[in-house]
Amino acid sequence: MSTEIRERAREIIEVIAAQVDDEQLMRRFDDPIGMVVRQFDYHVEYPMGHRAFNRTIARLVEQIYARGLRCPTPLIDPLAEAISLLDDNYQSNAYGPGYIAAMLDAADGANEGMHGVVVALGESIKDRERSRHVKGVFASHVPIGDWHLQCEIVRTLLEDYKAVIPERLRQCAPAQLVDQIPSILYGYIRASSVLRNISF
Repeated sequence: MSTEIRERAREIIEVIAAQVDDEQLMRRFDDPIGMVVRQFDYHVEYPMGHRAFNRTIARLVEQIYARGLRCPTPLIDPLAEAISLLDDNYQSNAYGPGYIAAMLDAADGANEGMHGVVVALGESIKDRERSRHVKGVFASHVPIGDWHLQCEIVRTLLEDYKAVIPERLRQCAPAQLVDQIPSILYGYIRASSVLRNISF
């Protein structure tokens, strides 16, 4: 490979790493969403009916988008968004997965009741927004049509991060891992962030 391609691969990796750094993602998503969740004011009366539950989760999602994510336009249907998030991500120890399980937990106080549902919704939005951001960064910086550059990005990742990349991946040819560039780089960035935060 030419020196130019090697240098370009390294530049792309550095730009991506700066934009998906775990600390930056925490400041951008985790902290503001966490603040909205902690400040969310709701009152639960038992037994909690489905209308009160729906109003509460819709209001929470609306506030997270408005204050936590600072979305300039309000959600068209915050209840639909909340239901979708719960269906995809909520897991109750007592009732199983999904929106209905969350409503049952909130109604009878299982799994920390409504507080557990509020926290779970906040975590679901954090995870989804982090994932969207990371995918967007990779899509905007990793050139789709330049196969040689993609292979060089993988080669550079395998060389630079060999201490944290499993042996079975290090044995692959770069061309075999081109589709895994986001996973490899993001995994390394997360591991580096954890290691940086270890103190004695």
